Amino acid sequence: MNESIELFFSSEFTNNLNDYRLFELPDNFDMSTLEIIEDINLQHEDNNSSTTSFMMDIDNDNLDNLPIIATLKGEINNTCNLCTENQTFEIIKVETSNGVFFFNSKNGEICAQVNNFYELQNCNNFIKIREFLENNLPYYNQNSLQQKGNVKFRNLKKSKTLQELENEIQFSTNEILQTLQKMKCLQNLNNEWFLLDEKLFQNIFDFILLHVSENNNLNNLNRNDLKKELLEQYDELLLDHCINLIIVKNDYNNKDELISLDINKIYFYTGIGLLNKYQKWRLKDFMDTWKESISSLQQLKLLDLNILRGYFILDIDESKEDIIMYVNTLQLPSTFKERLDSLFKYKQKYNYEELQFYFKDIMNDNVMLDQLLKKHTKIQQSVLKKEKLYLPKK
Repeated sequence: MNESIELFFSSEFTNNLNDYRLFELPDNFDMSTLEIIEDINLQHEDNNSSTTSFMMDIDNDNLDNLPIIATLKGEINNTCNLCTENQTFEIIKVETSNGVFFFNSKNGEICAQVNNFYELQNCNNFIKIREFLENNLPYYNQNSLQQKGNVKFRNLKKSKTLQELENEIQFSTNEILQTLQKMKCLQNLNNEWFLLDEKLFQNIFDFILLHVSENNNLNNLNRNDLKKELLEQYDELLLDHCINLIIVKNDYNNKDELISLDINKIYFYTGIGLLNKYQKWRLKDFMDTWKESISSLQQLKLLDLNILRGYFILDIDESKEDIIMYVNTLQLPSTFKERLDSLFKYKQKYNYEELQFYFKDIMNDNVMLDQLLKKHTKIQQSVLKKEKLYLPKK
């Protein structure tokens, strides 16, 4: 059959549907269930040519049993993404001046011609999903009732199920779910998702830490005992969610059983709470206070700042005291220049390893990072440490 093959997205791509699913037809699939319901004549804007396409209808009962290979998600006049269950790729049309011919290797007959093709490029998914969730999901209230005094809870945003989020976000199911979990989002009994307010969580965590410190024990704790004194002030669903964030992973489903708190999570959230509370510390004072805050726990071990990596910036200078500052890298701007400007507000000099870490979630191409740093920073050679330092351009 001599005809050209082209993947073509019309401007009507998402008028009626916000995604298209690609199914895998098994060998024993009954092809008679495929019914051509309409012939479509697609007009190409570039050369005024047209292509005849066919739309087929499959009985819904048959669709339920078909494995989904991937999903095409797009918006009008925007990008189109191909989503598998775990990954998302942006579909980019690549123009070529040379036609590519497909032919039968046995008889040399040309089967088809392709005048352009599409590339799949990895998307920078977490930041885009996070921004969507922050802009569209409401915060969960501490007692599940509307409070007039708190602006964060006084909004008209609607909680959404995972399926609703899948229909609205151009990314794979597992990437959406992983971002929800990374942001500590809360799911109610109707499977609807909410944002968790950081200060609300920290208040609940501080009380739990006080409770376990008084009893000098992290293991075999009764979940209901932990919640008992807080139930008058906080919703039980919220309390269970916050407890699940700090317990040993194997205990997640133990709603009424004995649970154990994860010592590393205790270290982590204690350190984050201290950093966030005062924003800027002398490094020695912070380490002493951090250690003192959990000194009553039997399992105390040597504290390592790497536990908190991603939530602080160190300003170490031989001419002055070492400083540690709170910064949540998950909340840094998503564009290179804005993020760079934001980082320079904390300190004026970074080495390459530091910048590589702070840009890794928006740029994993070191060559591109080098080029942008050369363009937007002043580079200084450190004689003592034999390394390059990056300063803001004046």
